[in-house]
Amino acid sequence: MSACRPLDLFLLMACALSLHAAAGPESIPEAEALAPPSRARLAALANAGAKGDWTGVDAVALGAANSAYARDRLNAAEGWFYVHRWAALFAENEAHFVLRWVPAVEQAKVAHENMTRSYSSTDRRLAEFLSPELQRWLLENAAFSDEFFSLLSPVDYVPRVFGLLNEIYQWDSSRFKEYASLALAIAVVYDLPPPPDWPHAQVSAAALPRRWPRASEAFAWWVREDRAGHTYQRL
Repeated sequence: MSACRPLDLFLLMACALSLHAAAGPESIPEAEALAPPSRARLAALANAGAKGDWTGVDAVALGAANSAYARDRLNAAEGWFYVHRWAALFAENEAHFVLRWVPAVEQAKVAHENMTRSYSSTDRRLAEFLSPELQRWLLENAAFSDEFFSLLSPVDYVPRVFGLLNEIYQWDSSRFKEYASLALAIAVVYDLPPPPDWPHAQVSAAALPRRWPRASEAFAWWVREDRAGHTYQRL
């Protein structure tokens, strides 16, 4: 066998590296899948997703969830399943989301005249509405994941929900983590404009404009009120 020339060796290594990169995240070993996802594994999956492979993360997380469920490890299966749900949502592009969101709004009969007449149909992935830091935090928080997916409805405009969560997180990440449920409540309400009869139908829109304050400003106000003891219950 003849010796490999330096250029040949370089091309061979480049090809091998490109194939490895295209392979995406490695499958989760069955022994690991039988326990809830570790922080180290979640960090690795978040890193893979941040590099553009949320579809690969989705596949390996769903595989791990199925393995855990088959062995009756329900707590582990739930943890992996949440990772799958986040990754599937992050991998979806805005155009595909709009195609399923518009019929849901029409079927629920919740459209109103203050809503935009047309919505973006770009190929922007939904993950791009969130910072990598917030993506990772979402993956690592099973309690918030449970709350998010329990609360989210087919008529919530997820690109805007993500954008508002990201706005609040960027404003103050520590307060966001402390009041994550409040941030979520604001995001799923402020994702669309208020209806024409909000908050008082008898008052004209000229006297009381139908628009929300900035999400971060509303969040800051509620946090201040809560810390001052002015709310009826702790937020």
